[in-house]
Amino acid sequence: MAVSTGCPELDRLLGGGIPNRRTALVTGGPGTGKSTFALQFLQAGLEKDESCLYISTEQTREELVDSFEEFEFNLRHDDLDILTLQAVPGEQVVHDDSMLVLHSDTDDPDERPLDFSSEDTLSYLRHELKPYAPTDRVVLDSVSALAAFATDPHRFRRDVLELGRFIANRFDATSLFTSERGVRPTGDSTGNVDIDALKYITHAVIDLRRENIRGENHRRLVIEKLRGQNHDSRPHEYDITTSGLRILSRRPIRNVGSETAVSTGIEGLDELLGGGVVRGGTALLEHDGRANLNEFVARVMEAALEQGFVVPFIPSVNMTPEQVDYYLSDTAPNVPELLEQDKLFIFDAAGVRDASVRNVFHVEGGAEDVQEAAELIAERRDDEPLYYIANTEALLRAVSSSELRDLRYWARTDYLTEQDTALFMHYPEMIDDELAEFFVDDANQVVETWLDESGLQYLVLEKSPTGYLGSTRYVEFDSNYPYIRVQSPSDSGLRQH
Repeated sequence: MAVSTGCPELDRLLGGGIPNRRTALVTGGPGTGKSTFALQFLQAGLEKDESCLYISTEQTREELVDSFEEFEFNLRHDDLDILTLQAVPGEQVVHDDSMLVLHSDTDDPDERPLDFSSEDTLSYLRHELKPYAPTDRVVLDSVSALAAFATDPHRFRRDVLELGRFIANRFDATSLFTSERGVRPTGDSTGNVDIDALKYITHAVIDLRRENIRGENHRRLVIEKLRGQNHDSRPHEYDITTSGLRILSRRPIRNVGSETAVSTGIEGLDELLGGGVVRGGTALLEHDGRANLNEFVARVMEAALEQGFVVPFIPSVNMTPEQVDYYLSDTAPNVPELLEQDKLFIFDAAGVRDASVRNVFHVEGGAEDVQEAAELIAERRDDEPLYYIANTEALLRAVSSSELRDLRYWARTDYLTEQDTALFMHYPEMIDDELAEFFVDDANQVVETWLDESGLQYLVLEKSPTGYLGSTRYVEFDSNYPYIRVQSPSDSGLRQH
């Protein structure tokens, strides 16, 4: 069961809301709306006749009323208790109506500061909070202020976890803690343990950010963690209104129609693209020069052949004939038979294949050789649709950048049919900037793949009329067929963590 945050759009991204009787952590810098969101969460409870407790470590009730005067929050509601938690030098604990004051036992806070991590302080805090139980919703705003009085960062994290459990069990409540990003407990002189470690001991983490986008400040929300519940982990822009946070809509996930989609043969990639490559369109795969492409190319080629396409193939100069034969060894017919049956055509820019074999073309002669081979393919295709799979750098061994652009214009206007599809691949750093921009502009869909510093491969959908635009997926490789898998997004666009 999920508890509404008071923001319908965020509830949808969370897969329903915050899990009942669990603790969510809201992080962010100053001015990102953490307190606003906390009060929005409580207001949603008040509107459902739920009892709520707001524990502030920074403001009194009257200060909160003044700060949020223009907002639609009823801070004087009968079912809302507001407790201010402060720490000052003096005795131990004083509880005065709406203020709980924690004292250290010395007038010199530098000599013996109050330690939130001490057993006594945590016990007093629990004792003073008990009269407010049971309560449906509890907010602690913010944990960062408590961190300033903790000398043992490890114990501090443990005690905050215990406080969350105490609220969930004793109060039977769903709780929300806020925290400044990057605040460290006083005793953390090494800087190795900071408040972000609380992300590991809370059930959900929602991060509010302010980012500079081309000179303008934007607010973005990211659900970094949500245990056991489907959720959307993509960044979302948000506004702060008088009723709280409002998530701004992203472009909806659209799928390619079954009649216009061409499967890549890689299920997770098809889902990312919204069904597959757009039939009759051009897809572009950009890579970082390190990413593994051979398995990807093999699966796309095999899937194209299975779907009745004739495949003109321009392999990279690093992809040997033996590798092509190996990756297509699971197909029936095999490579020699596909060449003989006019189902596969190979442009050999490296000159490593036997040019006497039917449908193997050496293209050292430049644009004329390429165009002549393409026209011969048109004669032999027998009205079957074409699926061009081309490595741009290999083509540039035969033609110049300007000739390649001219060939693309010629193909679009005089050669390709509405059913013909193309996939180009290249490393942008290896071609000139103008040509790289041309291919991006020319493509209907753009996917980028790369290896990170640890050697793991990922891909992201950079451009597409369909699919999960901007989503990043992990690429898994296997020594056995089908050799490659792409992490699959769920049908709803949500992910489970």
